[in-house]
Amino acid sequence: MYFAVPAYLQREEPATKRNKRPASPASGRTACPKKQRRERSYQEWFSEVKEKFGGGENQRGCSKDTRAKRKLQLVGVPLLRRRQVREMIGPVQRPLAEGSYGSCFKTVSPRTQEELVIKTFSRDKLPELVEEATSLSKLQLPGVQCLVGVCVETRQLITPFAGVTLKDYMLRKAPSFADAVSVHLQMCRTLQRMHRQGYTHNDIKADNVCVSTQSGEPVATVIDVGLARPVGTKGLFSQAIPDTDKFPWIAPEILKKTHRCCEASDAFGLAYLLQGLGLLSCPSSCRRARSVFLKWVVQARRRDPAERPPLVAVIQMLRALHREAAATRPAGSR
Repeated sequence: MYFAVPAYLQREEPATKRNKRPASPASGRTACPKKQRRERSYQEWFSEVKEKFGGGENQRGCSKDTRAKRKLQLVGVPLLRRRQVREMIGPVQRPLAEGSYGSCFKTVSPRTQEELVIKTFSRDKLPELVEEATSLSKLQLPGVQCLVGVCVETRQLITPFAGVTLKDYMLRKAPSFADAVSVHLQMCRTLQRMHRQGYTHNDIKADNVCVSTQSGEPVATVIDVGLARPVGTKGLFSQAIPDTDKFPWIAPEILKKTHRCCEASDAFGLAYLLQGLGLLSCPSSCRRARSVFLKWVVQARRRDPAERPPLVAVIQMLRALHREAAATRPAGSR
């Protein structure tokens, strides 16, 4: 005969024998305070990382514009909205240039009366916009174009107006020999700063250098860093370009993808640009210094980057040439 055991005599089976998982905040049951603190700190950390880097799931499903904004935010590029860009554009818009990337125009901000250049990229050129804005934000150095902001929705990059191009300055302004040397010396020093920062410009030409006048003195600014890359980068173009005559200012090793970009790559393009300075008439006292300078130009145009002279050599030559030209300039003349 069996007798039922009273309920008050029945012992509850310990939790360790039930084979149940510990409680967690997600299950709705109460966990120990220590585990709650650990779980909460992990969730906060994961949320911060997800918000900063875009996260795995959201990164895969978000749009191209959103991914571009996140990349630009990580490098500190100021992002602008459509309304902010509209407020910067004045009633007068003067076209400046047009190319494969898109077009750019000059305007005056109605609010600040500042002259601005708005570079508009084509809809399919978003990677180029991100690349140029990223390089520009990392190269905020004296003599390099400043960055106002970027609007991803309108594919526009806004910078201050840095003056006329070097080509227009040399042809229309008819500067003195001393001023022309000063402009080219400033440009060489700016490239030297970029190299010390770990970047090469790779696209030095007369249209990518602007000149303005401040207190009667010419001021040179290097612009358009769309091809600027960290030193040691190889393969700036998707395909090799065997016809180097089409881009005579770009180093052949960059076009043919045979070497990595370095200081010698910019020396090649710089020599192409400095050839125009050697054609100017100069005072008789500067002819010896100019002949030494022209030797550097010839050596820097060599096809082998290892045979090109360093940039510091031409800076020293231009400094001496400018000193002699300024000493022979009549007093009170520009």
